[in-house]
Amino acid sequence: MFSPSFLKRSEKDPSRIRVSSLLIPIFFYIVFGILLIMLKAQTLSIAAYVLAVLMTAAGVYEIVSYTRAPAIRKITESRLAIGMILILAGALLAFNPGILKDLLPFVWGISLLFGGFLKIQYAFDQLTLKVRRWWIMLILAVFSLLIGTLALARPAFLGNSQEIVIGIFLIVEAVLDVIVFILINNALKKHGDSIRPAETPQTPATAAVPVPDESSAADSAAAAGPEEGK
Repeated sequence: MFSPSFLKRSEKDPSRIRVSSLLIPIFFYIVFGILLIMLKAQTLSIAAYVLAVLMTAAGVYEIVSYTRAPAIRKITESRLAIGMILILAGALLAFNPGILKDLLPFVWGISLLFGGFLKIQYAFDQLTLKVRRWWIMLILAVFSLLIGTLALARPAFLGNSQEIVIGIFLIVEAVLDVIVFILINNALKKHGDSIRPAETPQTPATAAVPVPDESSAADSAAAAGPEEGK
């Protein structure tokens, strides 16, 4: 489920990826997966209320930003409409938290397909760079696409305990994302010379041309005047 395109390169060394860009999603997958396994439907209810609060807060923020924006920005932006939609969606989710359980296989399947297609791209990128074992990334992509397709087309394969099954797969996806991180980091490290910006030779500094001061120029002209008269 994790998207490799969200990985951030290190500013000091572009051939390496910042570990911090991986920790947050991996931590979320593991914690949410464990909660789904242990608490099942209670986890979805809590997540629904939290999501409803966040959507409502985001909607209020959009509306307030719209009221404070200049007239030109109000016309070119749709913050008022977006804010009302977010508040309405948050209210519907708060009064009907069970809808999240019905949407969970769909949302999970879409995210798996998204991550699977990104893994395919990175597999072919590694093949272009002639990285050995590029096919490992391709296998991970096929796995994500297969499970994502089943979740969308045949959600019944999850069984009656879909929360437990999805929780287990979330933990598995977290492990796979760690593998993806290692593979991409190794590929960047191997081809680090082509990633770093080329250093251009510095041109020698040009000699500074002194600019005559206006006052000194006037004094020189005044002093030269009597001499010319002689």
